[in-house]
Amino acid sequence: MKILHVGLLYHSFMGGGQRHMKGLSETLVKLGENVTLFTLNAPDLKCLTRRLYKKPLLPKSEPINGVTVKRFGINYNLYNLLLLRIIPRIRGGYRLMKAAFDGALITLSQGPLAPRMIWEIIKFKPEIVMVLNGYGALPYFCYLA
Repeated sequence: MKILHVGLLYHSFMGGGQRHMKGLSETLVKLGENVTLFTLNAPDLKCLTRRLYKKPLLPKSEPINGVTVKRFGINYNLYNLLLLRIIPRIRGGYRLMKAAFDGALITLSQGPLAPRMIWEIIKFKPEIVMVLNGYGALPYFCYLA
């Protein structure tokens, strides 16, 4: 079975959610399942919303204990685009943005944004998708895919 797990961060940064996803993914691999994990290449939480040049980014792809981990770059320019913050404050702007993004404006403005992940999820064609952390745009990207 092709299983896809999606999360903001993974191995090297270990919070409670990351430990849960790592344990679940590795257990499924031991049971013989094909598990791939899509995550962001940010090394820590601070890098999710702004580019920090001091920290090296994590590798784009690597196997970790049998789990194929693919990391995607964050589109900081899209996230920091002032349109998401300015247009809703202009008269009629909120209705325009709501119509354009079909009610996902709040979700998209929370970031981080990695739109390339949508196409990779579609190409991957998983049978089961699990998204960790309902915050931000990643669950919405999985929904779109």
